[in-house]
Amino acid sequence: MLQSINASKIVALNTYATAGGAARAAMRLNTGLRQAGLDLAAISRETYLPPRYGHNHKSRWLSWLLGCLDILPCKLYPNSQVHNFSSNWMPDGIGRKLRHLTPDLIHLHWIGDGFLRIESLARFEVPIVWTLHDSWPFTGGCHLPGGCRRYQESCGCCPVLGSSRIGDLSR
Repeated sequence: MLQSINASKIVALNTYATAGGAARAAMRLNTGLRQAGLDLAAISRETYLPPRYGHNHKSRWLSWLLGCLDILPCKLYPNSQVHNFSSNWMPDGIGRKLRHLTPDLIHLHWIGDGFLRIESLARFEVPIVWTLHDSWPFTGGCHLPGGCRRYQESCGCCPVLGSSRIGDLSR
């Protein structure tokens, strides 16, 4: 499939290089794609990837700070499941790195925790493949909605945020 869209240079984006299930799955997939002969670079917020295979998007302390700042809107909800909701409202600046790497295809994995704003995707001028590791890409906030299906119509009164307000952060 990748060859049918002439993707000879791929950039994989994942918030973390090694922490979490999405990072481990992305690492296994990236390794397999490289072994298949594809030119693949990975961008994450961590510094663990070898320079040949990975690029650190930001310094480690700045990445940690951005993750903390991204959680702030959730902190306004005292009963929230803070680590089950990402607002991704912080500026990301990944576009500059991508222009430098000139990919033919961008492969998104888990981009929560303030790593990449959804609005940034519109600025990418190459095809995007997104491997869904949780529900965030289609709920717009919660990672695992449980039994809630409000995202199918219109969010509000979010159980993940512990909110009873229609106009809450999930809306």
